[in-house]
Amino acid sequence: MVIEDSKKTGFSLKRFLSGKISRKLTFAFGILVFLLAVMLSITYTLNLRISEDQIYLREVNAPLNIMVNQVVGYDAILSDAVHSSLLHADRGNFVEVEEHKLYYNEIGIKLDELLEYNAPSLINQSRRSLTEKKRIYKILDELDSANLNTGTRNLHL
Repeated sequence: MVIEDSKKTGFSLKRFLSGKISRKLTFAFGILVFLLAVMLSITYTLNLRISEDQIYLREVNAPLNIMVNQVVGYDAILSDAVHSSLLHADRGNFVEVEEHKLYYNEIGIKLDELLEYNAPSLINQSRRSLTEKKRIYKILDELDSANLNTGTRNLHL
């Protein structure tokens, strides 16, 4: 008799399917609660990842894009200053040449500050690979040396 009691208390699929409806509903409700909990945990994890990506885009990637535009803009301003200085030197307006040299130096200081201090800190915070970061630093160094060479030639006019 003890053996029969233990068989009645164990799980049996046949007895479950032919058993009371309340047991089936409780089981189905348990499965739904479990699936809901899984869905909530997945949604929470995805929301965390999305918010981390938004923070990264706002704090690192967007300033990097703005900085690239600033570097291009400063480079264009420097090129224009050199070009204008050469035109004034050709016409013999050396007072204008001196003004362009001062303007060139002023913008050059801003570009150097941007390239030497602001860019490296943002590049180091970015999620780019180490090889990409090295390539970016190489491009920044080439741009800096090109501007220095152009500025040196402009000073000798």
